[in-house]
Amino acid sequence: HHRHHHHHHHTTTTTTTTNLTSTAAVDEMTGADAKVSQTTNGDPAAGLPFKFLFPYITAALEAMDYVTAIFLAERLFYHYKPQKNRHSELAQLLLGQCYFRSGKPNCAHSLLKASVETAELPQTSYLFAQACFHLKNYSEAEKALLRGQSINDVLKDSANENAMPLKSQGYYLLGQICRRTSRVEQAEKSFSKCLKINSCHWGAYSSLCDLGVNVEEKLWFRSNVAPLDSPDYLRYLVSSGTGKPGILHTLPGLDETLSSAFASIAATGLEQPSEPDDMSAYESMFKTPKADSVKTPSRPNQGPARRLPNTPMAPAYITPPTSASVTSPQRRNNSGTGFAKPLRTRRSGRDANMPGNLNSDRPLRRSARISGSTSSHGDKTPAQKTPRRRPTRNDPRTKKQRSTRHMRSNSKDTKVALNPVESKAVETPTPQTNSAHAARGMAPIKRKLIPDNDPLASSVKQNSPPLRASLELGSVPFALDIQTPMQDQRDTKSINFSASNRDLFQMASAQRNDLQDVLSRMAQGYKLLSKFKCKEAVEEFEKLAPLHYYSGWVLCCLGKCYFEMVNYPKSVTMFRQARKLEPYRCEGLEYYSTSLWHLKNEVELSYLAQSATEFDKLSPLTWIVVGNCLSLQKEHDTALKFFRRAIQLDPHSAWAYTLSAHEFVANEDFEKALCGFRQAIGVNPRHYNAWYGMGNIYFRQEKYELAAYHFQRALSINERNTVLYCYLGMVLHASAKFDDALENLSRAEQLEPTNSLAKYQKANVYFSLQQYQEALDVLQQVRDFAPREASVHFLMGKVCKRLGRINDAILHFTTTLDLNPKDKNVVKSAIDKLHCGDTESQSEDEF
Repeated sequence: HHRHHHHHHHTTTTTTTTNLTSTAAVDEMTGADAKVSQTTNGDPAAGLPFKFLFPYITAALEAMDYVTAIFLAERLFYHYKPQKNRHSELAQLLLGQCYFRSGKPNCAHSLLKASVETAELPQTSYLFAQACFHLKNYSEAEKALLRGQSINDVLKDSANENAMPLKSQGYYLLGQICRRTSRVEQAEKSFSKCLKINSCHWGAYSSLCDLGVNVEEKLWFRSNVAPLDSPDYLRYLVSSGTGKPGILHTLPGLDETLSSAFASIAATGLEQPSEPDDMSAYESMFKTPKADSVKTPSRPNQGPARRLPNTPMAPAYITPPTSASVTSPQRRNNSGTGFAKPLRTRRSGRDANMPGNLNSDRPLRRSARISGSTSSHGDKTPAQKTPRRRPTRNDPRTKKQRSTRHMRSNSKDTKVALNPVESKAVETPTPQTNSAHAARGMAPIKRKLIPDNDPLASSVKQNSPPLRASLELGSVPFALDIQTPMQDQRDTKSINFSASNRDLFQMASAQRNDLQDVLSRMAQGYKLLSKFKCKEAVEEFEKLAPLHYYSGWVLCCLGKCYFEMVNYPKSVTMFRQARKLEPYRCEGLEYYSTSLWHLKNEVELSYLAQSATEFDKLSPLTWIVVGNCLSLQKEHDTALKFFRRAIQLDPHSAWAYTLSAHEFVANEDFEKALCGFRQAIGVNPRHYNAWYGMGNIYFRQEKYELAAYHFQRALSINERNTVLYCYLGMVLHASAKFDDALENLSRAEQLEPTNSLAKYQKANVYFSLQQYQEALDVLQQVRDFAPREASVHFLMGKVCKRLGRINDAILHFTTTLDLNPKDKNVVKSAIDKLHCGDTESQSEDEF
């Protein structure tokens, strides 16, 4: 009998596939009919073409098949264009989304520009603003986001979060616009508002850190990110799958998304069944293949259809045990015929094979169980009649105890995972034909329900059919109204939640705390790095578990920390590890290549430049690496070309401006260099390297006051950089502010005890102060660190001469000659003057 049944099942599927050929004609016909009938807004058929195509458009978008998505969305757009109502705006929004995602923000901008003023949907304003932002049209983007409000009203603490399209995302976009237009305070407020609404918004958090704001730790990843006190959220955690449509409404800041706009089609489509009587009418639709057709149009009522295929198969969506058991067959048939006839006839074949639907046979079996052995006028083959009559013979409880069976099948659903034996006992009356059918058509779904217990497979096969049949109604076509399934879950699921609620809550809160710990460490590390407190940032990152520590992002952050600490070898090691783990990661390449430039590691820098250009020629960071490589080879003009290319690709790259300015300095073109540094500061006022660069130029031009100002500005951003303290000390020394100079050089020495430049400059200051013994003590330390540095020996010779130790002075001067023969004239004149005692002129000698 099994084999016989199996054979018939296959014949059914073949007939359904042949029916597919006729559906194109039906589509055309319904489209034409719809056009004729769409004269009024209230027409219930108005939303149907949208609902027919919407799942296919969203599926194409998800699969990044933009050709299909744009073609179908354009058809909808023109279909609804004359109506000027909610449907036309939704069709326009959908087409705009397709354009934008396919990398055509200019098309999306042109499409939405005319109607954005009068747009009802906040999603339209948001998409238009995004398109403007990508086209660098910031004022228009801001105007679209504000929708007639003033920016100060929107950013007030008391402002309602609904004032912004897409709430947190709208505030984030506004913050980016303010940042690009150099309004730092407003950017700060926007990002803070975004983070208050949605504390899991890393973009807003990292932007606040980049702006140098001291973000409160409690603002990032608050516990309401995973609201374990919400029963709906707990249900979402235990259900299978992640695409539950209603769950976004329980999460902060996520209740308004681009796709949530399409949930409003439900209001303009067919009437929703709210009364229990209507539900029974809908149930009877499964009775005939003819009525199946109505399932398709009504599916998107669930909400964003994008998430439909992932709807969880858990007991969450079981239809309420309403008065279906009392309804008479005649009543059911009559209500089944209340829908438009042209739609019903030839669509069943298509429905059977639609991606969102379950197996076409299953609904038929389900209705058979509801209505006992009522008429089967819609059967296609005898194979479908068999399972329909069987249950009534084997299961006397079909009619009377339908609601109790609902409850029992529901609780059993969770018991299956715990106690297979018990569930087997409940299910013994199950007819064999049905179980064979289920083992073929539906076993995969069952596996989703009990993922962890593979040994149960055999018991699952035996007891699945009635259980699955009870799931079917709610799981795909009938969760029309988000409210109904939710209330329904509350009633039916309470049985098992009360028992396991505590365990689930404890398990979930432990996992949430672990995740919170990891994310807050990363956030804290990033905040410390952005404030240039690199030592503490390194400590914070090193507390991470190896699982997260050895990830590209963390290793790149550590590389940046060591770079800022002027520990270039360690920085390079970190970036090497990151590249090994993630060869595709471009972030941090500017730091990596600059570290290699400082270490004069030409081979590795050339290799990095080659691999970066092979991987991505359109990344600005690639050309920064190439520019650094050429700069190291003293090809400054060619390096400039590549830095200019980086600027062309990303006009907001402060690094590219700064490095190109350094090349101008190398070419002695100080005016252009200053211009480059100013542009870098315009892009990012916290880019201290540019402040340092300008200070250095003014120092070389002997404009000491300007130089001191720029070094101080750089130090106000990064107060732990030893090089900055050294240069400020040198400027102050040149300005004859010896005490301040010594203070800054000592600070540099404290921050980095091995910093020989600071020690050397300190000795210079002591020499100017005529404290020769202190100068000599410091210089001896420097000599130990850098024994082959000619300038150190030369200064030691001068100091020894002043101390009257002529022999030592001669020794140091001859060592200088050995180390640096190029400056023999200066050294020889210094040796000659040793015996003349010409102290005045000798002090003027510069090496």
